[in-house]
Amino acid sequence: PEASSLGGASLASAARGAPAAAPARNASLVDLDSPTYDVKCFAYTGGTCVTEACNAERKAECVSGKCVCSGCAGADGTCHDDTNKLVASGFYLKNAKYDQYKMYFQRVSTFGQLSTTKMWSSLNFDQDKFSIYELPGKGEDGKPEYFLGSYKWSDYVVGFKATTGTAFSPFAAYAVDLNKKGKLLSIWGPSNIMLNVCRSNKASHQGGLQIGAKISATGGNIWAYVHGGSWFVYGSLSSPGEGGIWYPDPPLPATAQIPECD
Repeated sequence: PEASSLGGASLASAARGAPAAAPARNASLVDLDSPTYDVKCFAYTGGTCVTEACNAERKAECVSGKCVCSGCAGADGTCHDDTNKLVASGFYLKNAKYDQYKMYFQRVSTFGQLSTTKMWSSLNFDQDKFSIYELPGKGEDGKPEYFLGSYKWSDYVVGFKATTGTAFSPFAAYAVDLNKKGKLLSIWGPSNIMLNVCRSNKASHQGGLQIGAKISATGGNIWAYVHGGSWFVYGSLSSPGEGGIWYPDPPLPATAQIPECD
């Protein structure tokens, strides 16, 4: 079967029992001359078709070596007619450990790593505001996955990737341009931007969220957190503690139905 970099639902069963994938068709037949790569609909499923056709279960077409949807890719790595659902918009993410600090989009910085700030919001020009969208389908753990987007720059979302190796942590949270992301054949695929967001199960952190991504190379989740000595947002491979709890302000609506953390 196709190569895949998506951390969504397993396609092993399809590889064993499903009919062979059909050869890639001309992209123009399914209106894929310009696939959608934005926060409301991201067309790249995570599958690749450089050497083999896309797995039939994805319902995707092969475009420039990637398995791409004429609709929107879901958390399960398949194509959906539904777009991503807006859960909430225009909220801050305040850190539980450093309660005067908020997560902050640094799109124009050299490396784009997310940071935290305690500046007044009026001076941040909305760079400290977020929107959250729920993707169609469920991840391999049966839970929803999300895009955590910039309120100011709607084409940017939070993603995780390796640091340069000189940082405190081997992973960090970065601003990711969805349009550029969709056009690249990345080793991560979309798994590092389709995030796991869950409600803290600790009574002392009621209303707090953990924000992370499941990347196959790590064997588990990477959680966004702040550690002492730096205000940058890094990625923890283990429980991040209070530095990895983020309070939405204002709180997310009750209709959000964010799952509880394990």
